[in-house]
Amino acid sequence: MTIILAVAAAAQLALHGYLYGKPSLNGERPPYLMARLVADGTGRRYLEQHCGAERWTLCDRVQNLAGDADHFLWDSDGGWGGATLSEQKELRHEEMPFVLATVRAYPREQFSKSMMAFWQQLQTLGIEDLDPSTWVAEQFDEVLPGARAHYLASRQARNTLHIEGFTAFHIWVICAFLVVMIVFVPLLWRRVSPRLIGLSIVAVFIVIANALVTGTMSMVDERYGSRVIWLIPFVVGLFVMDWFSAGKTAARRVGVI
Repeated sequence: MTIILAVAAAAQLALHGYLYGKPSLNGERPPYLMARLVADGTGRRYLEQHCGAERWTLCDRVQNLAGDADHFLWDSDGGWGGATLSEQKELRHEEMPFVLATVRAYPREQFSKSMMAFWQQLQTLGIEDLDPSTWVAEQFDEVLPGARAHYLASRQARNTLHIEGFTAFHIWVICAFLVVMIVFVPLLWRRVSPRLIGLSIVAVFIVIANALVTGTMSMVDERYGSRVIWLIPFVVGLFVMDWFSAGKTAARRVGVI
C-alpha cells in the first residue's frame, strides 16, 4: 500500500511539473470547495450578508453567482470562470478562509446540504460525461501538442459513442449485483475467507468515501460514482466464485466429484 501511494504521489508531482512548470500535489486547481458552497447557497448568502463589512474578491460579482458549481467554475460570467488571472490567484488564497467562515455562519444548513449531496452522489452512476467536449478539444494544443487531430477523429469527439445504451447497461449490471449481494452475501459470510471479508469492507468503504468526498467537496457528477462502483460487482463475483469453489471442495471430500 505504501508503495502504491508513493507511486501515485510521484506521478501527481510529475504531471503538475509538466503542466505548470513546478511539481506539486495540488497544482493550480480551481477553488472547488468555494464553488460547492456557492452552489449550496450558503456561500452566496454569506457574501450577501457580509460583503459590506468584509472584503472578498467575489463581492464584485455576487449577483452573478448562480446555484450551480459548473457555472461558477467554467462559465465566462461565473465567479472563477469570469475572473482574471490575478483575481483567480486571490480566489485560491481566499478559498479556505471563505469556506471556514461560511461553515461557522451556517453549520446546520451546510451539513444538511452536504449530506444531501452525498446521498445524491451515492446514487449517481452513469457514464454520460463521455459526450463531446469543446473544452477538452481546446486543451489539447496546450497539454498534448499534436494530438488534437487524433481526438477530433475519435468516436467521442464525433458523438458516435452509444452512451445512453452503455449507461443503461452499466446501471442494470450494478443493480443486479446489488440484489445478489443483499440476498446471498449474508448467507455466505461465514463460509468465506477473512481476506475476502476484509476486501469487501474496503470496497464498500471506498464507494461511500468517494461519494462523501466528491459530493460534498466538489459536485455531484456521474463520473465520480462510475469510477468506483465497479468494486461492488467485483467483490460480489469473488464471493460467488468462492462459494462455488467451497462447494466443489466439499463434494470432493465426500467423493461426489
